[in-house]
Amino acid sequence: MNNLLRRYFSVILFSLISFSSFVFAQENISFIDFPAVNLEEVNEVKITTETDNWQYLLDSLRYNGDEFLSIKSLSINDKDYSKASIAYVEESKFEADQIQRSLWLNVDGDKLVRVNTFEKDPSLIREKLSTDIYNHFMVVPQTAYAKVLVNDEFYGFMLLQEQVTPSFVEYHLGKGDQTSIVKTRPLFSVEDHEGCISNNYASLLHEKNAQCLNYIFEGDQVEELRKVTNALQGDLKSLEMILDINSALWMLALNDVTLNFDSYTGLKSTNFYLVKDQFGRYNFIPFGFELAFGGKKRVTEGSDFTLDQMVNLPLAFHKDNRKYPLIRALLNNETYYKAYLSNCRAVMDYYYQGDRYLELAKQYQSIVESNIEQDPFLADQKEKMLDNLYSTVGKRSKVPGIQELVDARYAFLKKETVLKVLGPEILDYTFKKRARFSNEKIKDFDLMVQTDKYAESVKIHFRFSDQEAFRSIDLSEKKTENEQTFAVKITPPEGYRNLEFYFELDNAKMKSFFPLNYEQATLQADLNTLNK
Repeated sequence: MNNLLRRYFSVILFSLISFSSFVFAQENISFIDFPAVNLEEVNEVKITTETDNWQYLLDSLRYNGDEFLSIKSLSINDKDYSKASIAYVEESKFEADQIQRSLWLNVDGDKLVRVNTFEKDPSLIREKLSTDIYNHFMVVPQTAYAKVLVNDEFYGFMLLQEQVTPSFVEYHLGKGDQTSIVKTRPLFSVEDHEGCISNNYASLLHEKNAQCLNYIFEGDQVEELRKVTNALQGDLKSLEMILDINSALWMLALNDVTLNFDSYTGLKSTNFYLVKDQFGRYNFIPFGFELAFGGKKRVTEGSDFTLDQMVNLPLAFHKDNRKYPLIRALLNNETYYKAYLSNCRAVMDYYYQGDRYLELAKQYQSIVESNIEQDPFLADQKEKMLDNLYSTVGKRSKVPGIQELVDARYAFLKKETVLKVLGPEILDYTFKKRARFSNEKIKDFDLMVQTDKYAESVKIHFRFSDQEAFRSIDLSEKKTENEQTFAVKITPPEGYRNLEFYFELDNAKMKSFFPLNYEQATLQADLNTLNK
């Protein structure tokens, strides 16, 4: 079977299996703390203040710090939230006696949502589009469009940006240490300090003085990150115990494919959380995608990169740069490098091949176009917004068009030598079922996997409950002329009847996973179904 047919067959198989009874895909959830938020439509946020001079009071609070102003009521799509307050976002532009275009929504003492304007992205869709792409492969905070009213007066057409809170962590990563949410500080607030590495930002270079990390990150347990920065100096076995490697590999792959330099991969590493899961491992959760797709062009020291320089960057271009210990540690390891390449190809295949990203972009631009005319701050940006989907806009900023950048990036990556070698593929997999009319029940998960002839090994990562970590086992091999069959029998502990799993396949040159977005959509089997 030639490569083209093999890939076509694989896509069809994936589509069919995705709708089978064995697939567990994470539901398209809204904001954890604000479930009333609709991700696909324009939301209505109503803020009612205690007094009419609320803007003057917020100005005063901004001058004195980032204190919050209590409000009478907050509702999102007619769902009311109590004990609410608001504040101006500290890193956004601020001028007294002027309407400020970014707010924090605080409920019961937590910053739950950032209501943000479109300050730097002329397309007005980079944040939403990138969130959808990243979210397909890893955990990220959600983003939604909203019409905001204050005291029944139109305030702006804006973005709602979910924050990583204890309830967010519990939902996505299980019950763990709820005080372990660590977040990069905004770049404007990061300064050099005596005794600390100069221009470190959040690159995770190892600081001799633990206090230095507090100048770069914010959170209750910032100094514990020294365990991560220490392990990144070369102790991979220790690193695997304290860091969820998959989350790091997905972030790096997504950054490189979408040319997001406003993240760890950029000149000034920023815009990510490090959060412990229920197993005590730190997970990367990136956020802030307003400058993805080449919106930020400062990649290395020196001048901004041109469009051609960005789209022609090789994958893992920081692999030998000591300034990026995470990239050096992971991508110089053959196993992790293969997984990273597999992730890069998965993003390309799902979003770039067939222009799925462009369909989404047009969908979101349609929403924006029909709503910005009532916003005096955005109405005159309509033509620029529509143009920036396709072409570069701005005489000085020169923000690349999303389509021109993606198409050029995709064309370059398809020629990358490291991506020309295709990973092995699964053609089919089946579990042994109870024979018809048999009284003998199935007690084990007896699995048979059919692969193409290029697979040298197949591993299954599995668990019996979401309260436990995934474990791994290699399948035994049985060869035929053109195909190979791998098999394994997995016996669940007493009382457990479900199996959640995904596959990892290897050959001498490449690695692949099934499903492609295994972090967000795992497969499932259960003994009750197998015994029907």
